[in-house]
Amino acid sequence: MHICIDARISRGSWFTGVGNYTINLVDQLARLAPRHTYSILVHAAAGHVPVKEPERFRIIPVQVSVGSVKQHVSMSRWLKRQGVDIILHTHPGSAMIVQSCPTVTSILDVYPLRFPEQFGWAPYLAYKFIIPLALRRSKRCIAISQCTKEDAVNYFSIPNKKVEVIYLAASEIFKPIPKGAALNQVLRMYGIEGNYILYHGNKRPHKNLEGLVKSFCQLKKQSDFPYKLVITGEENPNELEFDSSNLRKLVDKLGIRNEVHFTGRVSEGDLPFIYSGADLLVLPSYFEGFGLPALEAMACGTPVVASDRGALPEVILDAGLLVNPYDLDALGRNIQRVLEDERLRYSLIEKGLDRAKYFSWRSTAEKTLQILEDAV
Repeated sequence: MHICIDARISRGSWFTGVGNYTINLVDQLARLAPRHTYSILVHAAAGHVPVKEPERFRIIPVQVSVGSVKQHVSMSRWLKRQGVDIILHTHPGSAMIVQSCPTVTSILDVYPLRFPEQFGWAPYLAYKFIIPLALRRSKRCIAISQCTKEDAVNYFSIPNKKVEVIYLAASEIFKPIPKGAALNQVLRMYGIEGNYILYHGNKRPHKNLEGLVKSFCQLKKQSDFPYKLVITGEENPNELEFDSSNLRKLVDKLGIRNEVHFTGRVSEGDLPFIYSGADLLVLPSYFEGFGLPALEAMACGTPVVASDRGALPEVILDAGLLVNPYDLDALGRNIQRVLEDERLRYSLIEKGLDRAKYFSWRSTAEKTLQILEDAV
């Protein structure tokens, strides 16, 4: 069977969001079922595709952008000429209205509908009208959490039985790194010194980073709080996902510039060190379709304080403290509680390590493969 994985959405960002999902999934698929032929469809601007065993895949660069007219008009004929038996779209925006072979589409979230002010009118209209039509024509859909499945059914009017929940996982590299020279060397490379609480993720407004900074400032002013706040991630004022300009202005306004450290982009190989060096991960989002940083932190033995919204409660369960992201006082209290209550802290670390073991990319790939084979 010839399986085509449509990864055009990534455009070179392989270690954030959908790119991370795509790379881990396709690597496991090829290991599980080498009897199949695998093609990875990428945009011509995507650059190197960091699969572990490139000889297992045929990488096909195309000049067809996600959501373009050409995607819906001519891609199906092209796929037919390539002898593709089934295509897996790793993002709903990649799904096609005109289809020449069975299609399975992964749904990561419905953010353009939940937060239209962040995404603009074009993504909103696509998610409102075009994407629902393409998804209803797909053989099956995959949601990365029960929460995302409910959103897909409600926002896209997809039949409940058509959507299968298949969880993401933390990569195998995420594990506790002991204190020592290797850990210190990586932390110094990113300018991290002393004890710190961590935020890892993008900087869109729904991540509630301004709320986190305000809560952190309250902690610094109310008590002798011997921790810094470390915020990772690429910084680019031209893209909302990476724009930290307003956040930096807030930090300056609150007078805590020396207490908040921005690392810039962290390579995937260094992330386990950043997680392991942290005393706590805080993920205060107003909504998450899954919340992979929480899972990665737990796999590294780092306790988690997270929002009680979206998919975070079903991913974390009782392995972290869940708080109302709109209640900044409660956020601060729970941060301080984990850092000061040793018994609670070690309980969360143990529960987090156990919870992280429940998720694996192998399991994700096995369930995905079953859906692909059934669809054909």
